[in-house]
Amino acid sequence: MRKKTVVMAGVPGKTSAACEGGKVSEEPGATTRCTVAYDGVEVTWSIEFEKLTDDLDSYDITNAGQVVLTAKSVYGHFWK
Repeated sequence: MRKKTVVMAGVPGKTSAACEGGKVSEEPGATTRCTVAYDGVEVTWSIEFEKLTDDLDSYDITNAGQVVLTAKSVYGHFWK
């Protein structure tokens, strides 16, 4: 989530992350909300685990529709 947030911003920045309850639930079908802070801007993510087989778990990380937009990134895209 932290890496995805930095990629979204387009510029390296200081990040931290925290999840509800202090950990990610690995129970099949459970969803855990987590927040990544990027230079003071908070982005909410959800992690959901699925049990595919006895030995294999899968998970999805989705964004709650928030975007980190930095001036440096916008200027860089503009000039490209």
